[in-house]
Amino acid sequence: MNIYALLDSNNVCIGFSELSNEVKSENYIKINIKDDDLIYRKYIDGVWSEEKYIPPEPEQKETLEEKIERLEQQRQQDTLTQLEVLATIYEEILMKG
Repeated sequence: MNIYALLDSNNVCIGFSELSNEVKSENYIKINIKDDDLIYRKYIDGVWSEEKYIPPEPEQKETLEEKIERLEQQRQQDTLTQLEVLATIYEEILMKG
């Protein structure tokens, strides 16, 4: 069995693969044992980095409840703006009248 560390486009280990056949690829680095400590380490010139390159946390998406609340607040603000515009128009009409 051939064990490989899988590299992403930045040469950072993102996982492992055990294959029956040998693979020749820049993204597959043959290793002797599957060592979880290699995860997030960069493979540079045949050497694993000391530093880990942990990807940033994905941005949390808005929950449905949060979106409903945000849209309701926006709707209320839009309604207030429309009422203020109408009030200004009526004031101008009354001043001219």
